[in-house]
Amino acid sequence: MIDEGRMREVARDLLASGEVDCVIGYARGSVWYRARPVAISDPDKVDMLIFNPFCMQNLATWLKFEMKENGGLQGKYGVVAKGCTARALIQMMQENGISTDDVYTIGVPCPGMVDPRKLGDDVLAMEDARVTLAGERVVVEGERRKVFSRDDVLHETCLLCRYPTPPLYDVLIGEGIEGRPAEDKNLAHLESLPAEERAKYWEDAFSRCIRCYACRNACPLCYCDGCALECLDPQWVYRSVEVSENTLYHLIRAYHLTGRCVECGSCEFSCPADVPLMELNRKMARDVERMFNYVPGMDPKAKPLLGAYDPRDPEGFIL
Repeated sequence: MIDEGRMREVARDLLASGEVDCVIGYARGSVWYRARPVAISDPDKVDMLIFNPFCMQNLATWLKFEMKENGGLQGKYGVVAKGCTARALIQMMQENGISTDDVYTIGVPCPGMVDPRKLGDDVLAMEDARVTLAGERVVVEGERRKVFSRDDVLHETCLLCRYPTPPLYDVLIGEGIEGRPAEDKNLAHLESLPAEERAKYWEDAFSRCIRCYACRNACPLCYCDGCALECLDPQWVYRSVEVSENTLYHLIRAYHLTGRCVECGSCEFSCPADVPLMELNRKMARDVERMFNYVPGMDPKAKPLLGAYDPRDPEGFIL
């Protein structure tokens, strides 16, 4: 587990010295199996910072909303960053959305986040509990003690994560963690299906979408000043909630995130209709890596995928 005392000490020193104006991290949520983002500017309040297996949100999204609301970042931010959060920050730096001078990254190696829904109603019904990841086990201790297999209760996105340690940080809390991703069986199965069955799978998935835009709002990389999905002149996507428009909506998002998605899973975490958005995003990410040997969010000095040209790039699609 992350040394929360060390994390708070770093945050306190950053605020007290004036090196950052605000630290963005996690605090306890309304129930024990939830965490919430928090922005702290007072050194005396850093004791509310936590890091546990329920800190699912990608905190780079907070910077996105600050940029959109204020036309850019105002001041310097300290950010508690898991691997996927740091990768989102790096991608924003690549795209000149933010600069390295805007952010102080407090790196936290992430052992994976627990999906509360997989714990069961009897566990969630406990008034209070503490959850720890110990090797291959997840231990819940409260009114009673229950032990789960890591693979049974972690979010699928976390089970497939290859970069649990931030690739960029100003300070790292604790030791780095090696990625050990599970086999992506869902994606392999989908790719093995005939085209008609794949089309039916996605038609069924997109039919559940209620077009609440939670996936877009939760995504740290959806920070354009004007969103094509809400554009009225021209109107690329109608706002009616039906399969063809839902399909167009999700395909446009997937293509806009191609070569940019850091696979944090925020879109899928926030979806109230259980649309398997990360299966689509991972498919695009794996194709980009296979064809162009490119993984987003790894080097702030690298050019974005679509901002670079290499004569060795495949050109089979050019007629």
